[in-house]
Amino acid sequence: MSFASKYNTQPTSTLFTYKQIPDAPFAKLKDLYADGYRENGKTFVIRGAFINEKSRYGASAAFMCDGYNISLPAHMLEDVRDMLADQDAISAMNAGTAGGYVYSYKNRNGGDSYSVRFVDIKPAPAEDLPF
Repeated sequence: MSFASKYNTQPTSTLFTYKQIPDAPFAKLKDLYADGYRENGKTFVIRGAFINEKSRYGASAAFMCDGYNISLPAHMLEDVRDMLADQDAISAMNAGTAGGYVYSYKNRNGGDSYSVRFVDIKPAPAEDLPF
């Protein structure tokens, strides 16, 4: 393995069939909420999950979505660890049936905080064949 191929890696895993685009941007929950990814709005498809163990502030979790990653709050780290150990969750992400939207709540300091509410996404129907 060459030096470049060894160290120029994307945060992907062999657990997931989805391969993220190179240098995918990271979205914040606050921005997704403002863009309409909330209850009775748009939902995102979760294609995979990963944990960055080398973060400046300790381990941090993220979801892989179509063309971007979602930075998750610290309180979701254990949820993502559980998902990575759950074959049903991995299968749902690989099938494109795991999704979510953002909700807001007041934190203990009275400010706005954001988290993810998970949803089951129905698989796209197969095209009807003319024969």
